[in-house]
Amino acid sequence: MSDTMVAVVSIVAGSLVGLAGIGATVYGGSQDRSHLRTLATEERTQRRKAEAYVEILTSCRRMSYVIASLLPPFESIPPAPLPDVPSAEEQARTASLVAAFASAEVKSLYDSWREMTEAAFNAYRIVMLGRNSETHELRIAGTREELRLNTEIKPAALAALTWMEDQMAAELDSRPKPVIGLPVVVGEDELADGVRGDAAGETEGAPS
Repeated sequence: MSDTMVAVVSIVAGSLVGLAGIGATVYGGSQDRSHLRTLATEERTQRRKAEAYVEILTSCRRMSYVIASLLPPFESIPPAPLPDVPSAEEQARTASLVAAFASAEVKSLYDSWREMTEAAFNAYRIVMLGRNSETHELRIAGTREELRLNTEIKPAALAALTWMEDQMAAELDSRPKPVIGLPVVVGEDELADGVRGDAAGETEGAPS
């Protein structure tokens, strides 16, 4: 091989090595940028989820204050006015945030809390109906529902909300993941057997 050919081969070989090094650098840089984009996307998603969870809990706690104020065991005279029930628009937004951002576990707990809240308002209506009725059966039903409201439904609703809050916090890495069993409150025509199993949660209406 001539000296000229050797020189050309050396130059080409050197160029190929250089290009390979550049290619590796570009590829590595591309991989790093892709990783950074992935991290940024995950951070934005987690931030939006955290903001949604805070808004969901704020609305749920507002409703829980209303539930806690329904027919307390020791009523003042005259009875204290109930806190304002979250508007239909606020409740709709809360449900939308749950649908868009909540995990399957949080969705299940939210649905349970909604059922508990609906059970509380149903019991409240029966109690008020009984208090304003001259029918003995309705008055007895109202007394029964008032007891159930304060001894079963309210504690179950509070437990469901607490478990939902714990689940949210665990997903956002601020406390250990809870181990729970969801409470069940039976229909308004039956007496509940206590807190057990899975179900319960909120309402869209105000007490009447």
